[in-house]
Amino acid sequence: VLPGVASVNDYKADLRLKGGEPDEVIYRLDGVSIANPYHFRWTRASAAALNLDAFDRLTVRTTGLPVEVGDTLSGVIDLSPAERGAAGRAVDVSVGTLTSSLTGVGPAGETGTWIAAGRYSNLELYRSLYNIDQLSVPAYADLLLRTRVPLSPQVDLVAGGLALKNDLTTSGSGPQDSKNLHAASGTAYVGLDRSLEDGAHLSVRLASEGSRQNADTDEGNHLRSRARGLRLSIEGGKDAGTGLRWKVGAEGARLAGTIAGVVDQAPDLRPLDARSMRGAAYAAGGFALSREWSVEAGLRADWDSRFGAATLQPRLRADYAAPSGWTARLAASRYSEYPRFEQEFLAPTETLGITTADELSAGAVFPLAGGVSTEVHAYTQVMRDVVAEVVNRHPDVPEPTGRFEHGRLDGLELALRKEKGRVTSRLAVTLLRSHLTRDGEATRRNGDQPYR
Repeated sequence: VLPGVASVNDYKADLRLKGGEPDEVIYRLDGVSIANPYHFRWTRASAAALNLDAFDRLTVRTTGLPVEVGDTLSGVIDLSPAERGAAGRAVDVSVGTLTSSLTGVGPAGETGTWIAAGRYSNLELYRSLYNIDQLSVPAYADLLLRTRVPLSPQVDLVAGGLALKNDLTTSGSGPQDSKNLHAASGTAYVGLDRSLEDGAHLSVRLASEGSRQNADTDEGNHLRSRARGLRLSIEGGKDAGTGLRWKVGAEGARLAGTIAGVVDQAPDLRPLDARSMRGAAYAAGGFALSREWSVEAGLRADWDSRFGAATLQPRLRADYAAPSGWTARLAASRYSEYPRFEQEFLAPTETLGITTADELSAGAVFPLAGGVSTEVHAYTQVMRDVVAEVVNRHPDVPEPTGRFEHGRLDGLELALRKEKGRVTSRLAVTLLRSHLTRDGEATRRNGDQPYR
């Protein structure tokens, strides 16, 4: 239970941050973007491809994003891999009527660790046991691998990946009673982390990603999509100790995607065959003004071979820590986001561009008695050239997409947490008001009302 975080509906696991689209959320593992961490993304129901046994912590950031996070309006979810393998080898097995999982951890070298976590759905067993031919029985599997191995006292090798596969097949008695959905995707990465003098560090990552999807249903959907990418990033910085905190980094990517077919909710589509080269650079510095106050300022620049350069994105944040224990944060940020391949495919007659958002946010955390704390967070975001669905009759399936000239988001988040002691609990409330404007007409963002 986290403020500002919600699923699309009770059937789809895809997460929305601050009321945005699921495609706007960035998932990162060891600083690498993980593409498509869901099974059955383009259908009316989906399941997360992330085995929670493989992670120690999931950190959600929706406002005041650091300069190393780009190409998103909504936020980032950082996945911290489990390090419990340092204590020795261990195996966890879970068998259920819906899903079975197997997770293994262990040490790698003197201070390193490894983890392997796999899951497989048991629903396909019902088809064979009960000879079910008239129902859609989903089958999915996913595998996460990750290791951190020390090469020297100053250098660690980091490598990992996530692979997933899912199928949904119905064999009906009539010619119109069939569904065949097959999808697979994966991301693999390798990198080096080096510790430098005075608490500085240097990190390099190389990642490869790919996905494919075939869909044929009696509802009129016939879709073929392929995507692949290669990403390289390098970052240096100092975020510990006294004095100036700083970071600088650069990113490069080569992306390609092809999509063709027919979607029942979006007629008159054209095949998409797109390729992009992307680059980014960023820098930030921070320091303490006093015992209570600290500030950080940074700048990010992004470029794409097809869409050109995005507007420069300044990021400014101020933190206050009161002697009595409560904390506060103020932030002013600008974000930019490129259209996704799926959005371009669903907008055959539109000219899409780079979405830009200016955001102001403020929040505070107050400790209470008994290990309970309360959090208050408010933000406002003004968007330009927004890419979104122009018809939203079905919020859980793809529909025609287009460009909205303006948009605005106002949010208030309240949370009450008890995270210490034998019993922990959380209560969160999020209030959002958001709209988009197209041709002078304002409509609710992600509302279930058609624009036309």
